Amino acid sequence: MKLVNVTIHNFRGIHDASVSLYDYNLLVGPNNAGKSSLIDAIRVFYEKDGFKFRPDRDIPFIAGADQECWAELVFALTDAEDSSLAEDYRQQDKTVRVRKWLKFGDIIFIPAVSKVDEHTKMSGPSALRDLLTNVLEAVVASSPSYNKFSTEFEAFAQGVKTETTGDGRSLAGLENDLSTLLESWDTTFQLEMKAPSIADIIKTLLSYQCVDKAHGKALAADQFGSGFQRHFIYSLIQIGAKYVGKKPSKKTKDFTPSMNLILFEEPEAFLHPPQQEILAYSLAALASNPDQQVICSTHSSHFVSRNADHIPAIARVKRSNGRVSVNQIDKKAWDEIVDANQVMNKIAAKWPKLAKKLEADDLKPEMEAVKYFLWLNPDRCGMFFANHVLIVEGPSEQAFINTLIGDGTIKRPADGLYVLDSIGKFNMHRFMNLLARLGIPHAVMHDDDNNKDEHADVNQLIQDSKTALTLAIVPVTGDLEVLLGVPKPKSDHRKPQHLLYLHETGQIAADKLQAFCGVVTGVLAQSPRAEDQVKP
Repeated sequence: MKLVNVTIHNFRGIHDASVSLYDYNLLVGPNNAGKSSLIDAIRVFYEKDGFKFRPDRDIPFIAGADQECWAELVFALTDAEDSSLAEDYRQQDKTVRVRKWLKFGDIIFIPAVSKVDEHTKMSGPSALRDLLTNVLEAVVASSPSYNKFSTEFEAFAQGVKTETTGDGRSLAGLENDLSTLLESWDTTFQLEMKAPSIADIIKTLLSYQCVDKAHGKALAADQFGSGFQRHFIYSLIQIGAKYVGKKPSKKTKDFTPSMNLILFEEPEAFLHPPQQEILAYSLAALASNPDQQVICSTHSSHFVSRNADHIPAIARVKRSNGRVSVNQIDKKAWDEIVDANQVMNKIAAKWPKLAKKLEADDLKPEMEAVKYFLWLNPDRCGMFFANHVLIVEGPSEQAFINTLIGDGTIKRPADGLYVLDSIGKFNMHRFMNLLARLGIPHAVMHDDDNNKDEHADVNQLIQDSKTALTLAIVPVTGDLEVLLGVPKPKSDHRKPQHLLYLHETGQIAADKLQAFCGVVTGVLAQSPRAEDQVKP
């Protein structure tokens, strides 16, 4: 069984939101957008570890259209699970739709900030204790060692009962003395000593330690750094998928679905980028198991980049005027983006000069999906977390604008601007489509290249791709070098360093620099929260 959709109504800042889910899912967006609210709504649905709905915390502060508060989950069933479901509840598409009061499977919640002890304690519920319990139950069921231990423990219990101390005390004597005092009540007192149960063994007899190979000393897990602790917690979850639930399948008349849903807040916490990428791949692999599913809330562009081959599994959360909304590209919408981006027949009919630049493979939808996968590297995936994206042609514009913002020549926008290198104007419409579907406001600045040859077509294609979320499209007459009055380097790949060098050494005329800043300001001024962007 897998969770395929979550619909939330009147929970905190979420008045109405629906998220489609896959094996491995990412919730992205700026801070305080509502990602944790989505995860907590699922936790409330399950009421795991006593996490229940609290009106003082969970009822929206901004009143909705009604007073109802609920979370509705839709599950896709396996054939066996569907056949065990009562006939009245069975659906043609083999799904079951339930609201908060039903519990299906189990969830594992890993908060953004958690101590390793919370996941490894033996005295209460924890990932390590669940794992040990599962393994020991399976082992003990047919263990000669445990049977021998139980038999020998019974002999020990009988023997120790009659053994006495130097002053004549014994457990048997204690029994007799208490029984004598209770005799008038027609009652006897008996001591019973049983072999430790699995729970007793785990709670009182088992402990663990981590040995640092560098010096061979045993250390508690919390003595290691935060990155190790975070990895250790995930390792318990990962290995749990291997050991937990390995029971022989059998047909049953009872509806007994199997699913472990992992809710992971900020899995990137305390991990450096290469470790983040390893964890992202590992979580995706874990989620591919039939009864495992993962939902992560993340601020990491590395996690988003590793999921670039499955854009529909990324849900962008945002908050506006106290209300949380979710934008997501479902499979149908993704197919539309792919088809619209490569505009197969339209290219030849409407933009014949542009069509001459294309090869046969460029007209195939699969090529569009490949392009997004290649282009959405960790740097560009920063756009998923921005409140405003400025799309520019390449690294020259991106580096120069970021430099001018960094040194104060252009005032830093207050709305979380991200300057996106679109790898050339021929790809701008692709990023415009993607950003619009995810609900991200964006503006575009590009060279018009004097509308020469195919540039006339692609300039028009950019204009035709404008949506309600496209705040401005500003063509630069000629190109960047013309606007700044600087020569072009002999090789195009040297443009970024050449431009920054000219700026650093004061070789760009003040009036030309001001003109460029004016163009950028004109674009940024379209942002709903932008102020005067150019420093006086």
